[in-house]
Amino acid sequence: MITIKAPFSFLFIVSLSCTVFSMIELKGFVPPQINEPALIYEYKRIHTAIAPFRRIDMSAITVTFFSEGRAGNRKYSLPEWGGGGAIGRNTVVVNVDTKPFLNHTSYQITVHELVHIAISRICDTIDIPRWFHEGLAMVLSAEVTDRENIVISKAIFSGSLMRLAAIDSVNGFSRFRAELAYSQSRAAALFLIDSYGMEIIPEIIRSVLQKGSFWEGFHDALQISQNELEALYIGYVMKKNGRFLWLLDYNLLWACMALLFLAGYAVTMMRVRQRRMILEMEDAMLMKGDQVSGEADEDGGDTEDVEYTEYDDDEKK
Repeated sequence: MITIKAPFSFLFIVSLSCTVFSMIELKGFVPPQINEPALIYEYKRIHTAIAPFRRIDMSAITVTFFSEGRAGNRKYSLPEWGGGGAIGRNTVVVNVDTKPFLNHTSYQITVHELVHIAISRICDTIDIPRWFHEGLAMVLSAEVTDRENIVISKAIFSGSLMRLAAIDSVNGFSRFRAELAYSQSRAAALFLIDSYGMEIIPEIIRSVLQKGSFWEGFHDALQISQNELEALYIGYVMKKNGRFLWLLDYNLLWACMALLFLAGYAVTMMRVRQRRMILEMEDAMLMKGDQVSGEADEDGGDTEDVEYTEYDDDEKK
C-alpha cells in the first residue's frame, strides 16, 4: 500500500476552499448574472467594511430565488413592493417577478439582503433601527440611481419627508412611501459617510457592541443625540437635493413639455382664428365696396354727354 502525505498547508487550502465555496447555496430561479463566488466575495467585502475588527462569520447562507407566477414555489411573506428579504441570519429570498424597486437589479437586491445578514450576525440581538439597516444595505450594494434623489426632492417639495424613526414601520407602507423610506435611509447613511468618512461606520458598530444599545453607542461614537441627528440629516438633505430637483423626474419633465406644447398650440390656433376673422372682414368690406361702386355706375348710365366749348381769351372779352 502506498501512502501519500500531502503538506498540511495544502490540506488547509483545500479545506478552506471547500468551505468558502459551499458557504452560499443558490436555489430556485437563479438569474444568469448571479453566482456563488461573486456573492461570497460581496459578503466578505460587506463584513470587512462594517466590522473589520471582527472575524468574518462564514456560516452557510441559503439564497432562494422564487417566482410567484410559476408552480412549485413556496410563497414568502414580503410586501407587495418587496424584491427580497433576509430571514434570520442564514436565509435570503429574492422575488424574480417583482417590478424593480427604485430601478434596482436582482444582483443589487441580493447583495442588499446580504448586508442585512452581515449586520444581524455582527450585532446579534442588539436592536438596530431600520433606517441604519436599509441605509447601509443600499450604500454597500451600490444601489445608487437618480431615482432616490428624485423621490426625496418630491418629498421636500410637497413637505412629506418622514422622520427616521418612522421608517421602522416600512413593511406596512405603500410602494411610494416605501421608496421614500429607503431613499431617506440611504441619504442618512450618506450623511454619516460624507460628514465623518467611511470609517465612522465601523466605529459606530464597535461602540454599539460595547454599549449593548444602538443609540447609546451612536451617541458615544458621534456625540450627537437622536434628535440632533434628525436636524443635521434634514439640513444635509435639503442642501443636497434642493427644492427644485424634482424637475429631474423625466416623467414630470415630459408632462411639462407636453403642457407647454399644448399651450403653444392653443395660442397659435387663437392667432390663426383671429387672422382668419380679420381677412374675412377685409374680404367682406372689399366685396361691399365693389357692390357700392357698381350701383353708382348703374345710376349714371342714362346721363347724356355734355359738350363743352372752349373759348379763347379774346372771344371771352
